[in-house]
Order: sequence, then C-alpha cells, then structure tokens
Amino acid sequence: YVELKSPEIFTEHNISLVDTFIDEMVAHPHAHEMFFIRSNETDYGCHRRPFTYQVPPLVIQCFDGKTMKKLHTKLKQKEMALPPFVLLVDKKTCHLSTFWYEAGGMSILSGVGPDKECLTDVGGKEFMMEAKKFDLAVHPWTTRAESEFVQSKFKNAEDELRYLYCKVGIHGMFTENVNLGVQVGVRGCDDYKTAEEVLEEDIEDLEKEDGPEVDGAVSKKICNEEGNSIKFGDVTSVLVGGVVGMLGTLFVGKLRRDRKRKIGLEMERVGTRDEDMEII
Repeated sequence: YVELKSPEIFTEHNISLVDTFIDEMVAHPHAHEMFFIRSNETDYGCHRRPFTYQVPPLVIQCFDGKTMKKLHTKLKQKEMALPPFVLLVDKKTCHLSTFWYEAGGMSILSGVGPDKECLTDVGGKEFMMEAKKFDLAVHPWTTRAESEFVQSKFKNAEDELRYLYCKVGIHGMFTENVNLGVQVGVRGCDDYKTAEEVLEEDIEDLEKEDGPEVDGAVSKKICNEEGNSIKFGDVTSVLVGGVVGMLGTLFVGKLRRDRKRKIGLEMERVGTRDEDMEII
C-alpha cells in the first residue's frame, strides 16, 4: 500500500516522482513479473482460479489527484497491470464539495482515504453516502494504540476502530498496530453496541427493578424522541449533555439505593415539565 508522498517537493527539484516510481518497479524482478508481463494483466502473476477475488499486491495512494492520473496514464502506456488507486484527503477538505467533485470525476479511483476524524464527526454519515454514490471503498487513517492518538470520545484504540468498522461501515483501515486491526476484524460486529444503546438498556433495566417507583414512559420518550430532540446517532458529547441534563445524577450515585431514588425524583420532575422535552 504505497503512498506517493509530497510530489510537489520532487517537482521543485526537477524530479518526476511518477517516473522514479515506475523505474523502481521495472528494475525489481518480482514487481516486473507481476505487473509488466501482459499475460498477467488480470491476475498479477498470481495464477489463481478465475472469478475469485484477489487481494491486489499493490495499491497506490496519494493526496494529489493529478499525480495519480499521470501515473495511471504512464502505466497504461507500458501495458502494466493497473493497481487500485486511492485518493487521500485530510479533515479540512473531506467535507468540501470540491473534494467530491474531484473524486467523482476520477474514473481511475477505487477508493478514498480520509482522516478518521472525517468519519467520526457530524459529517461522517454524509461522507460514507457520497463514497457509496461513486462506488468507492473507504480506508481511513490512522489508528494507533497510544492514548494520545485516540480521539477523546473513545475509551481506547479498539473502541475507536470498532466504531469505525461496525457503526460507520468502513471497508479497510490504516493502522500502526496490525494485531489490533486483525482482532477487531475477527471479532466482528454481532456484539457491538454504541454508547447510547448501552445507556438505554441500563435505564430500562433499572426501571424493571424499581417497578412502579419510576415511570418508564418518560425515559422511553427520551430515548425515542425524534425531530428536534436528541438523535442517538449524534456525537457522544451531545448525547451525554442531553441525557445528563434530563436525568441528573442517574449514574453518579455511589450507592445503588441512592441512585434509584435520584432517578425516581428526576423522572418525576421531567414528567411535570413538557417544556424540558421541547428544549431538548
């Protein structure tokens, strides 16, 4: 998975990054066999059975679309087996209409590679919809296990990656920790629950235990409210702000008995003030 890095720097020194890359591949015996022998145009020299998916032995990625177009043209001239091309994009650009104008107009693309924050902020769903519209795979970057590289809304790198894989629906991920990527992929999404889903289940469990002491209809209204109310696909900070504002000290009591009592009081207060729901 090769990135053509900063082609403008090479250009400033009168060096063609595209030509340098092709020359390097041609000079490498194994790469030459896989990519530059015409009979291998569809199987990269892997000699696999027809009509079976093959993991491509090379993927090209770059932030600069012009560079990839130039590389694509020159590879075709050499009758090379063409690898997939992925257009990278940072978080400042990923939600701009100009980016999708460029990506949508590049027929050579197989995918896009956004900064992972492009998919965890409020525009993540729209980004995935645009990618689907143009039939592009989404491979965000980059997951690292160290806490300083994990977004604050997630507990750890695994939590972050599972959200991207199970909730957002990415097709692949750049990670500095291969074992983490494999672990998340093998685990799958059958047992995945978002923070809001876990919260809703906890509320319902407490209401069942408390019986008639707490009116469950209020929390159901909170959890199911639509339109101008909280939407549980929003970021965790909005979720926590709304629910904590409604339920007060639902989860901060030190003792189980105190927590139940506070829930009952808070539910009773909310139930007598319809304007609270309207505010949310």
